[in-house]
Amino acid sequence: MRKYIVIRSGEIVFVSDNEEEAEEYANQKMDEAIDEAAEEMGIDTDDVDQVWRAQYQAGYDGEVYETVEIDTDDFNEDGEMEIILPSEEEVTLCEDDLLRVENE
Repeated sequence: MRKYIVIRSGEIVFVSDNEEEAEEYANQKMDEAIDEAAEEMGIDTDDVDQVWRAQYQAGYDGEVYETVEIDTDDFNEDGEMEIILPSEEEVTLCEDDLLRVENE
C-alpha cells in the first residue's frame, strides 16, 4: 500500500495516504521553523534578502522536513525498510514507528 511520510531528523513525524496532505504538513512545519528562527534572530520574514538566514538556521537546528512516498509492502520480515531521502540521506524506517505515527 502506498503511503506518503514526512521525516524529520530520520524520524517519521507524519503519515498520509494523500501526497498533497503530506506535502502541506511538511511545508507548514518548515514555515513554522523558519518563522521561529527568524524571530529568534530578529529577522523580518517580509525581507526576502534576509529570510535565507532564517532558513539556514532552521535547517541547521534540524528542522528539515522531507516527504517520501513508500510502499508498505516493502518492509522486510523484521519490519524495516531502507530508503534514501531527497537530501540523499539514507534512513532505516521501522514499520512499528509508521503505525504508531499513523494512529496518533
